[in-house]
Amino acid sequence: TLMDLFADRGLHPLVAFNRYFDTNSDHRVDREEFVKGLKKMGHEGASEALFDDLDRDKSGYITLNEIDYMSADLWACFKAWCCTKFSSPEEMEAKLGCLFKQDFDGTVKGIRGIKKLLEGSHKPAGRGRKAVALKMSFNWAQFQEHSVRNGWYGGSEKTLFNAMDGGRGLVTVDDLNWFPNEMVRQQRRNTASQNAAKTLGSGKAVQEMRLKVQSHRDIQAFTALLRRKYGNLFRAWRKLLDPEGTMVVTRRKFFTVCRELAWNGEINTLWHALDADESGSASLEELASMEARVLGLFKRWMNDKYGNAKTSMRSLNTIKGEKTSKSASLNKDQWIEACSLAGFKGDAGRVFDLMDWECDGKVTITELQCLDNWPSPAEWLLAKPNERAACNFKDCMHKKYKHFVKAWCVGIDPIGAGKASWDDFK
Repeated sequence: TLMDLFADRGLHPLVAFNRYFDTNSDHRVDREEFVKGLKKMGHEGASEALFDDLDRDKSGYITLNEIDYMSADLWACFKAWCCTKFSSPEEMEAKLGCLFKQDFDGTVKGIRGIKKLLEGSHKPAGRGRKAVALKMSFNWAQFQEHSVRNGWYGGSEKTLFNAMDGGRGLVTVDDLNWFPNEMVRQQRRNTASQNAAKTLGSGKAVQEMRLKVQSHRDIQAFTALLRRKYGNLFRAWRKLLDPEGTMVVTRRKFFTVCRELAWNGEINTLWHALDADESGSASLEELASMEARVLGLFKRWMNDKYGNAKTSMRSLNTIKGEKTSKSASLNKDQWIEACSLAGFKGDAGRVFDLMDWECDGKVTITELQCLDNWPSPAEWLLAKPNERAACNFKDCMHKKYKHFVKAWCVGIDPIGAGKASWDDFK
């Protein structure tokens, strides 16, 4: 099959489709293009028969959706995001190459000057003035960094870059020839959506729905950036958002951090996702639920057994009757052994990796004391998994909606955000 051929060549279906078949970016491949593409890939088999097998609707064309619908969904989602985020292929190229800078309030600085440079209307170098050299392309490292900084939320960055670069390792504006047609399609979709909202008289509801979807997407992009930069979200939390260990971050501090990170996504909608109750502050579980659960379970055990972090650390350090460490700090092996002897049933190694946010290979009383400042973690965060209840819930949803996809889309995620918060689930 064609998918087997792609696998043998080590190519993702999206990369192979764009690089060898859809070279004119019209989203469809006729018989001639298909045969030429296979020849470029070095395939000597029955190309015509393979085309007929894929062209099930006998339209005379093959689309990416007919080859691999998941790749088609990823590509469509990425292109729609590009046309929402950038006004032209030149702007996309420049921003992903980090030529434009976005200010704290969302305005883009430097566009006017850069546009003059692009148009060749800038002043040449003279006395007291340096010439500006522009590299009009972006490479993989730039795309990986700046796509997420600009709010890309869908992952698969390496696949998307390879789908655009033609195998050269660089993407230029010439590789973005799909952008103008996609922009026209996006504008048509927006117009149709606005007209539908007016007809239904639900413009405000639609606006609120879009805000919520965008909030979910922004938090996905933001956490992806933090994980890439810091390894785990608790390390990012302590180093960036909460260096004092208060276990909360205020709106002002959060916006300052976004500026320091050169985050070019929608900061307001990102904050809206974290501060859903509009309290003016956000806690760890609202940013990093997985890390918060690991630490929350340890905090509950620690408080139940020892009362606070200081007593806990001293007890763990003397669990064998004498001090394990004179500096009252434990390395990973010592920490895991001490927690095991003390009766902790959770993942002590994972707790150590999170608490060692300074990456010095040890956990100290000072690092542990931030857990004392953490108010009682949310009830759902510490709940014990209940498989029977989960099965009963699934049965109820299936009985009501007849299909799990419909149950998800209608009963749990009606706004199409792709995920549901605790409040949504309730």
